[in-house]
Amino acid sequence: MSFYNNPASDHQNTKIKEAAESVATRKIKVITGVQTMAMIKNTIVKEQKKEHTVVFIDYIGLIHSKNKNQSIYERVTEIAKELRMLSMNYECTIICIAQINRSGDNKAPLLSELKDSGELEQSAVSVILLHNENYYKKLDKKVEELQCIVAKNRNGRTGIIKVDYDQFNQRIEEQSKGY
Repeated sequence: MSFYNNPASDHQNTKIKEAAESVATRKIKVITGVQTMAMIKNTIVKEQKKEHTVVFIDYIGLIHSKNKNQSIYERVTEIAKELRMLSMNYECTIICIAQINRSGDNKAPLLSELKDSGELEQSAVSVILLHNENYYKKLDKKVEELQCIVAKNRNGRTGIIKVDYDQFNQRIEEQSKGY
């Protein structure tokens, strides 16, 4: 495995394998349906007593807010702040999918293009943007190179990590380097 074109050390590879094994043994609970911040908080409170909770939100625009008269900007701003506070107060990890504003060209996305609120950028500890240069070329390749752009990382470096993306099976793996 390599990060930012630097090979991982033996210590880093060991830590990555340990983390993967730990995640593989955990119980995964999927909660679907309409979500409000109160429902998300209740789930975190209930689950966090057992072990570290990781919450995946697909996508932030589907979370309902208390105030129905808010603009999309105000709603996403409020939700982003509340998610950050939940993460800090309950020491859980929250991974949230958001959209970006795109012009339709094939340029790599930027942090400033996060859609609906600047608060997403402000509240996030890390932001990873995905970019597939072949998307607009409509190539019929089984596995393509996908760029994971670490656009913000409060506790580390930023940069690009290239991985293999199998679109048919929806798998992302360490790059095989065979293009």
